[in-house]
Amino acid sequence: MQKSKLQLRFQKLVIVIVVGFMVSASWAQAASFYFEPGAQEVGVGQVILVNFFIDTQGEKINALEGIIKLPTDLLEVQRLSDGNTIINFWAEKPIFDEENNQIRFSGIIPGGFSEKSGLIFSATFFAREQGEGKLEVQEAKVLLNDGKGTAVNVLISPLEIIVSNQALPFSIEVKEDLEPPEAFMPEIANDSNMFEGKWFLAFATQDKGSGIADYEIYETTRKKETTRIDANHWVKARSPYILKDQNLQSYIYVKAVDNDGNERIAIVKPRYPMKWYEIWENWVILIMVVIFLLLFISRLSRIRSKGEWKKQ
Repeated sequence: MQKSKLQLRFQKLVIVIVVGFMVSASWAQAASFYFEPGAQEVGVGQVILVNFFIDTQGEKINALEGIIKLPTDLLEVQRLSDGNTIINFWAEKPIFDEENNQIRFSGIIPGGFSEKSGLIFSATFFAREQGEGKLEVQEAKVLLNDGKGTAVNVLISPLEIIVSNQALPFSIEVKEDLEPPEAFMPEIANDSNMFEGKWFLAFATQDKGSGIADYEIYETTRKKETTRIDANHWVKARSPYILKDQNLQSYIYVKAVDNDGNERIAIVKPRYPMKWYEIWENWVILIMVVIFLLLFISRLSRIRSKGEWKKQ
């Protein structure tokens, strides 16, 4: 009886140790989402800036996504910025879903990221009315850069916000962004498994100031000065973009615009430039030259005829 009790205690101890090890191992492989500042108090009508970060806990991650739920009627989203983000490619840029009062995001980091503090995006909010609430991350997912896309545990620290009925003596520093987005080079590619094998353009850049707002594309068979491209010719686009000219005979202009209106334009030259006889403008010029020469020869012939007639 004594022995069986000792065995039972030993078995329980083993179970506790194993479970404890499993839990500690599970929590060791984790990442955490957090906000800075960790808490905010603001007055009605004031503006606050909130930065959203990830701490990888030493793990090398390459993809993340989630939803940030906003407290009802307490805050109004004024601006979302991905300036200085660790995300290289957005599957879904931070976007405010007004109907569900939430911010959605999903991004990829090729090569992985394993630092303690990685900025995902920043948000500027307007305090609408008095009250208390939290910014909470839901449906969070973080994947490892291990070739398998292994999901890791995600720890979440919500942001507590208090909006009082009196303005508080504080200010946020909003720096004016005067720099254009970083230089980039779009790539032409095709894949039998994508877009029915059609040629597409892949492009991405970053803006360390206010973040990228939009990309625009213009395709033309004629090389142009970027300042002379008509505003109506630009088409808003997302990467990857299916090219209209599948013969790859066009110049492709890609414009990255940041949230403060600064622009950077990248130019992709035609892979198969048009021959001179394929450009209709050249035929117009050639025909005009021929007509001019014919008129000149005809005029010269009449002048000579008049000269011979006078001699007679």
